[in-house]
Amino acid sequence: MWQEVYRLHSMLGAALDALGQELGGHHLPATGAPLSDLSRRELEVLALLREAHSAPEIARQLRVSVHTVRNHVRSIYRKLGVHSRAALLRLLR
Repeated sequence: MWQEVYRLHSMLGAALDALGQELGGHHLPATGAPLSDLSRRELEVLALLREAHSAPEIARQLRVSVHTVRNHVRSIYRKLGVHSRAALLRLLR
């Protein structure tokens, strides 16, 4: 079990690092929204959304409820000024 937790933690850390590098620092290019506005957990959810994981898949990986994931997604959308997953993914390109 701990090996799986470590693997997921490493995977998320790598995904967050890659996301930060791709976005060129601390701001999203299309909106200028600072990534620092997102919590660590929101950044983890964002990284998994970017990899096309569904809410139930994200919930399983992060060991939280689907409701919690959906709350994080709503918060991410609000903070980044988007209204859909498609708009979010376009923003992250």
